[in-house]
Amino acid sequence: MNSAPLVKYEDLDRDGLLKYLASKLYGGGGSHGVFTKTIGAGLAYSNGIGSSPLSGRESYYAERTPEIPQTLKFVIDEIKKAPRDPGLTDYAIAQEFHEFRSASTYEARGESMAADIADGLKPEIVKAFRQAILDLRKAPKLADELYDRMGGVYAKILPGYDPTLKSVPGAIYFVVGNEKQFAAYEAYLKSTLGPDTQLYRLYPRDFWMPLRN
Repeated sequence: MNSAPLVKYEDLDRDGLLKYLASKLYGGGGSHGVFTKTIGAGLAYSNGIGSSPLSGRESYYAERTPEIPQTLKFVIDEIKKAPRDPGLTDYAIAQEFHEFRSASTYEARGESMAADIADGLKPEIVKAFRQAILDLRKAPKLADELYDRMGGVYAKILPGYDPTLKSVPGAIYFVVGNEKQFAAYEAYLKSTLGPDTQLYRLYPRDFWMPLRN
């Protein structure tokens, strides 16, 4: 489970919006995307690349993988070898307008909208963000701009995508598994990011609440 800072609804600068759309190119459930390709290869029970202006982060996760390095290498290779497809620009834009809330009951939708307003996420903020996304669609070379940024965006959540990227401020990389998975993942990280790379292990006892006398 990896995540890194990206953009929030309040962030309307052009470069940030382009990076946000670039994160969507191989997300979602499209046949070309990481989710479908990885499941088809039998390398994860579920998985995917996502990003949210609500959290301001992009993410990658995969669960029940045979071996973490194998899955990561597959994902990175699939993205890198994929041809530039201008048709995916509309695919990326469409993902911003996919609303899970639309299938909820009126009561649940009203409660969610009220919670957004209470948290400071007003409708006009969301509207401005989405209008800015739609305005980008008019750019004559939008596909090139997205693909030019895609590698830098995905490298933050896919360790090994860019061996020169040693650290990402604000990023979180978290693995749950057994020692066999940890050992394989640590060896992969050292081979791709450098021998000084460390994978820190946490155990259930690290989260125990100590008793007070």
